[in-house]
Amino acid sequence: MLRPALASSVILAMQLSWNELLFSLQLTDVNTYTLPVGIAKFVGSISVDWGKSSAAATVTMAPMIIIGFFIQKYLVQGMTMGSVKG
Repeated sequence: MLRPALASSVILAMQLSWNELLFSLQLTDVNTYTLPVGIAKFVGSISVDWGKSSAAATVTMAPMIIIGFFIQKYLVQGMTMGSVKG
């Protein structure tokens, strides 16, 4: 009975922490940074490399989309399990 609620909490927490850009910009070093910070480095002072930026964003989103696809039923069950039935 706890599995759907726990799975939905894990999925939502992972999705929110996966794309956290502001904390990563402040807390990472020049040599170590997260994927959103790496994508932000494609923006230069004069131009933006749209091709590399779009490809990196697609690769970055792919794991969350795949995980969300496989755990979709647990996510829906977890969200509706706490609702009031009547």
